[in-house]
Amino acid sequence: MRAILVILLAASIARADELPPNDRLVGLTAQGDLAAVKAALDGGLSPDARAMNSITPLIMAAYAGRVEIVRLLLKRGATPGLVNSDGESPLIAGAKSPTSDVVVPLLIAAHADVNAYDIHGCTPLAMHAREGHRGAVRALLAAGARPDEIGTDGQTPLFESAAHGQLELVKLFLSLHARVDQKNRMGATPLLVAAVGGHAGVVRALLAAGADPKIMVDDKNALGFACMNDHADAAGVLATKIDVNAPAAQDDPPLMIAAIAGSAKVVPVLVKAGAKLDLVSKLTPLEMASARGHTTTVRALLDAGAKVEQSGVDGATPLLIAAYAGHLEIVKMLVERGAKLEHTNPQGGTPLRSAAEKGHVEIVRYLVGKGANTNPRDSFNKLPIDYARENNHAHVVELLKELRR
Repeated sequence: MRAILVILLAASIARADELPPNDRLVGLTAQGDLAAVKAALDGGLSPDARAMNSITPLIMAAYAGRVEIVRLLLKRGATPGLVNSDGESPLIAGAKSPTSDVVVPLLIAAHADVNAYDIHGCTPLAMHAREGHRGAVRALLAAGARPDEIGTDGQTPLFESAAHGQLELVKLFLSLHARVDQKNRMGATPLLVAAVGGHAGVVRALLAAGADPKIMVDDKNALGFACMNDHADAAGVLATKIDVNAPAAQDDPPLMIAAIAGSAKVVPVLVKAGAKLDLVSKLTPLEMASARGHTTTVRALLDAGAKVEQSGVDGATPLLIAAYAGHLEIVKMLVERGAKLEHTNPQGGTPLRSAAEKGHVEIVRYLVGKGANTNPRDSFNKLPIDYARENNHAHVVELLKELRR
């Protein structure tokens, strides 16, 4: 639509008499001035006059939803097959119009090509499916638009309607036996893009039509995308079809994806579907959310039953990890839920040592205030204050000195 927007801008900032005649005609069309458009045509301007970027009055009328001007231009012999510099015909330009359900039948009656591509490889049917124009879609289908036409980007009308959550049109294309797992150029299917958008109803319809939930793109399946984007309803639908403890993105199960992304809303959905809270890769989901500072996700995992002391393969607890990463609110939450202040990793490091080493003075203050030992020696025979001193955290050194007095 770039070409159309350029002339809209030009028409808005220039006086009518400053514009070339063709641009003026298209500008008047954009403004919906039926009488002025009629006068310009009566004065000898062609209904196919091309303004900048090869935009015709009919393309602009379709885009702007000027129904009566569309009727006038067609009556005066405007050609519905002309395209602008973006390859957009009136049928495609009209996809952005709220009056497309009226304009499209008028263009079809004037013998517009319902299967013509623009330069981006999109057909009128795909464009109107994307925008959810049910009347226009039905008119295009009745006129011979191919429901399974694959654009140059590999996307079908079903793909476009699924990606944009147009449930009724998804059902319509499925009833016409559209290929449910047709991949686009990037390898994505209608189900994958519906999951990305969180369109739970569309996800349900596609699964009922036989869509494969295990197909992956960028090492993620549909459940992985739903979890990454915190779409709880879509995740709940997909969780009935996919093992919720199997990898959904690279080697990570859905609950770990939620922890990484900070997707708190999907946590109870996944747990209800059988996701294991203590499933360990390098970290547990609670450790991962604690490391990344996702406070609401940490709370969701704890509320779902995650063990506050559960550690991953390196022996670090969520509290130790949160203290090291500097996430004070999560540290407080874990302590309030029963995390042990003196739990150590295999090297004897405590949460206080981790906070001191990284210079997180407020966490140091909080942990000591809760009773943490200020002088625990680790396996290297070092104290928390030693790590603070080695890393030039003078404020922590002074605080620990003060607290030890």
